[in-house]
Amino acid sequence: MSTEDATQRTWKERFAALRNIPELLKLVWKTSPLLVLTSLVLRMFLAGCTVAQVYMAALVFTRIVQSMTHTPYRGLTIWQIVSLEVALVVANEFATRAVTLTDNLLGDRFTNVTSLMLMRHSLALDLAFFEDPGFNDKLERARRQTASRLAMVVVLATMFQYCVMLALFSSSVAIVSPWLLLLLVLALGPLFAGESHFAMLSYSLLFRWTPGRRHLDYLRFLTTSNSSIKEIKIFGLGEHLVQQSRELFDRYYKENKSLAVKRAVVGAGLGLAPGAAYYGAYIYILIQTLNHQITIGQFAFLAQSFMRCRTLVLTYSRLGLGSLPALVHYLHLDQFDAALNFGMSLFVIRAMTRQYCEI
Repeated sequence: MSTEDATQRTWKERFAALRNIPELLKLVWKTSPLLVLTSLVLRMFLAGCTVAQVYMAALVFTRIVQSMTHTPYRGLTIWQIVSLEVALVVANEFATRAVTLTDNLLGDRFTNVTSLMLMRHSLALDLAFFEDPGFNDKLERARRQTASRLAMVVVLATMFQYCVMLALFSSSVAIVSPWLLLLLVLALGPLFAGESHFAMLSYSLLFRWTPGRRHLDYLRFLTTSNSSIKEIKIFGLGEHLVQQSRELFDRYYKENKSLAVKRAVVGAGLGLAPGAAYYGAYIYILIQTLNHQITIGQFAFLAQSFMRCRTLVLTYSRLGLGSLPALVHYLHLDQFDAALNFGMSLFVIRAMTRQYCEI
């Protein structure tokens, strides 16, 4: 793919990159169904636990006001509510540790599976393939994916957890006014588009600089390896190689710096809309509270719910399709699959998948 092709991807092609996710999820599932199920159940529990903690805090506010105004109430006492909240905090801590453990164990097995697949495929190819610069670039990106593909899996699992939390929090906001939730989603639209645009530009930069990174690695190897340092010193090539490395790095740094500055400036401007939407909704809920349409506890719960919805949607847009790290991983899946499919039939790849998932 040329530089122009990588830069001028259409929106349809950008989202078409997501077609690799089902295959990735199948491979993760075959790696360890038990670990995958455990991770999903724990993340659902964490999502519900977060919502329950916010609700318990709102109940405490309600009980305090009722106690101060000597208003009779039914249900749990304030100390029973506090005890439940403490229990939720403890359970949340244990579940968080369990999720981290599960992710680490799954990550080790998944990295091993993808590494063995790539190694077996590389050994099965004819030597002529390795003389093709295009294939070497794909293989380089695939090698990087054996370590970073797990990050994509963690992102997807985190997005699932956020979806559950968002559904629970947004339902409470929608009960008061569905327009508040719609306002938040519309305010995040420009930010989502901006994140997606700069994610594609970042991917284009990484794609274009794959040969350059290999060149830098090669220069670093030449000047630090005991197998080549003797000849470099004898022929006085050290300063020449260092200068080459410096020029390559400066060119990459200049391009990356320009992109990073533009992304920061544009992102800061677009990020003002979600904040304005949140405070608009906050004022609306506050007016309802002052007019005695909702209680103090309901106000606290709704305000927290709307703030969590804003944070979750904002985080989701940056973690998900519109984000820099996630979308780069989506697109790099093309390179991993391209390297595996280079000179190999789909039947052989599936056979390899079944073989190494049994390890």
